Amino acid sequence: MNNIEKFVKEEIDRLESTGSIIESGTKDEAIALLTKSSSLDSALKELIDRLKKITSGFLRSHNGDTNFITGITSCIYLPSLTNSGEYKVKTIGGKILRDSDLKVNDNTLYDVASITKLYTLILLFKLEELGIIDLNAKISDINPDITNLEDFTFMDLIKMHGVLRTDGNVATATSPEEAYQIFKTVYLASNDRSKGTYTDFGSIVISDTLEKIMSKALGRKITFDEIMDIYLLKPLGLKDTTFNPKTNNISGTGYSKYSIFQYPISKIRL
Repeated sequence: MNNIEKFVKEEIDRLESTGSIIESGTKDEAIALLTKSSSLDSALKELIDRLKKITSGFLRSHNGDTNFITGITSCIYLPSLTNSGEYKVKTIGGKILRDSDLKVNDNTLYDVASITKLYTLILLFKLEELGIIDLNAKISDINPDITNLEDFTFMDLIKMHGVLRTDGNVATATSPEEAYQIFKTVYLASNDRSKGTYTDFGSIVISDTLEKIMSKALGRKITFDEIMDIYLLKPLGLKDTTFNPKTNNISGTGYSKYSIFQYPISKIRL
């Protein structure tokens, strides 16, 4: 068994040991692809070309006139023979928006929307680790603009306890100022900690409260996107993950003109 066959066998065995289902013939096809290619890069290019054809066909056959699926990207992880690892992200096809003729390309950013709640969770844990915040602190004690959440804490918001509501719909606001005034009315329609209700408001309260805490600690105004950038994105080397990117090449941008207030973290892009 040569090095390529040994590498492929070990990698497939590893994937199967984690519960991945490997289709029959995959090992032989992988060995053939790597054997005839002059390098892993050329093998990866051929693999991507195949995926482009398959995915383009999928878009044509499933979309029809609905354009339900606007764009698709495919993420490929290819371990190297030296086990250093190599991660490639390649765009496969589609349009940026349903009502646009602009095509998705390799530089298209995607709005990760509610996945940003995960970023916020990690940021909270990092700030607690640094001794900057206390996850058990009551929001009403540290954010003077949020006064109707009773004794709810960061931890309650993380677990999505209770039911959060506002007096009015933030999405109907005609200005950022009006949106924030509506947001400040957030209250507990239910304080039942035995149940969780999925909501965006918890993340909005967290981001607004972190701005208050960090601005006070630094003696200057600092925004949530700056906090995220300083304490999470830059340390992790996430160069293409950002808030409010300076490009229109973005797929999935939400629907509200002032969505920065209804979904303050929906502006983060990958």
